Parts: sequence; C-alpha cells; structure tokens
Amino acid sequence: MILLNGTELAKKRFLKLKTKAEACANKAKLVGILIGDEPSSHIYVGKKKQACQKLGVLCDILYLDKATDQKKVLQIIEKLNQDSSVTGILLQLPMPKHLDSLKLINSISSKKDVEGLTSQNMGLLVQKSNSIAPCTAKAICNILNDYDIKIKGSHVVVIGRSLIVGLPTSILLQQQDASVSLCHSYTKNLKTIVQQADIVIVSVGKKYFLDKTYFKKNAVVLDVGISRENDKLYGDVCPDGLENILSAYSPVPGGVGPMTIQTLIENLIFLQQSL
Repeated sequence: MILLNGTELAKKRFLKLKTKAEACANKAKLVGILIGDEPSSHIYVGKKKQACQKLGVLCDILYLDKATDQKKVLQIIEKLNQDSSVTGILLQLPMPKHLDSLKLINSISSKKDVEGLTSQNMGLLVQKSNSIAPCTAKAICNILNDYDIKIKGSHVVVIGRSLIVGLPTSILLQQQDASVSLCHSYTKNLKTIVQQADIVIVSVGKKYFLDKTYFKKNAVVLDVGISRENDKLYGDVCPDGLENILSAYSPVPGGVGPMTIQTLIENLIFLQQSL
C-alpha cells in the first residue's frame, strides 16, 4: 500500500511555487479573518501564515472576538476588498453560529476569493471557466494526479457534500472523466456503495467512521475528515488492516491537510498574477 504523503508532496511543489511567487511584480498578500477562540482554527491559521512566510508572501491575520456581529465583519471585508495591497481574503471556518457564514463569504470580492467559495467562483467552477477552486478539493485532485492514480473512467465515491470539500471535489473529478457518487447522511446502503468504489474520498469529521470492511481490494482512499480527542488527531478512516486491502491511502495527519495549505498559496499566487 502506498501512503499518499501530503507533507512530502507539498515540499516537492514548494520550489516551483516559490519561483512563481518571486516572479510576481509585487508581493502577494493574504489577509485572514479569524472569529472566536476555536483552538483548531487558531492552529490552522497559524500553519497558513507559516507557509506564507516560507514563501516570502505577506500575511496578516485579523483576530476578532467571538461576539463580533455580522455588520462589523462585513465592514472589515469591504475595507479589504477596496485595499489594493490585499491579494486574497481568507475567512476561517467554522464561525460562531450567530454569523451568516454564506453571506460573509459572498461579500468577498471574487477577485480576492482565495478559497474559491463565493457563488461567482463556484459557478465558474461548474462551467470549467475558472482556475480558482476550493483548496481542499483542488488538493485532493493534485494528490491523485501527482501520484499518477487513474481518475478517468474510475468510480469515485465522495462521502460528505459540503461546499468546501465534497461538492467541489465531485465536480472537479467529473471534469476529469470520473463517474462520481456523492453520498451523505441520507444515503441508503452506504457500505454497499463504497464497496464498489475504485477511489473513496471521505470528509465527515467522525472518528473512524469507516473501517477496512468498507473497501474493495486495491481501492484508493483519501481521508479528509479530522476529529480531535485529547489533543490527538483522528481521521474518518480506521487505519487498522488497510495495508492488506488498499493500494493507496492518505493518512491523518500528514495527508490532505498539508496539500490544502499548499493549494491555498497556489490560489493566492494565481490571483496575484491575474492582477
């Protein structure tokens, strides 16, 4: 079984990305907005800032109190939209429940939407008209392509239909000629469907939601889900016994996560080159 090592893959892509960043006439600048005190969000934002610093890309993080209201966040986003020094805007999810996250995302200028989540960029994604795609979805495709895993003609099962992962991943893989089954909490006979898949992508956020009995021989599995217990990270897939069944598997941590951060910076550089 091949371990799909996102950490090593991100390192390999780093030099090419660094060259692109240095070729920009002006330095790209990312501004992240983090609302609240969710520990995982602070860790993720810190890793994104660290990645920017390694590439010589500017990065500012705005830390807002969890009680910050919708109007205040909208004002901040509009100010960043008008700031010509800002290349990309990152709105860290999840946000406090009193905020309308979709409305806030759609208030970001599509030209600064580094995560490809605005309705305009999602629409362009469906039309194959835009290179900005949600970072995790694009990272999944990059991993599969960089490891020469056959997508064309494969049956892919995607579990989870979020706007960040499941839905855009299914679109991108269909555009590479895969046959995609998009499953969710209302899907019946999930195990039977997963057992037919050549490639399984799971993003549920439940510790060990799937085990080895769900997969057919030589399937490829990308685990995108993350759960935290006692400061330890767990994926959606129980790793026990997978080496005797799967042909390739992305672990948690060290799989899709590092490539998602890498893809975020790739999107940022693309936005800077488009100015």
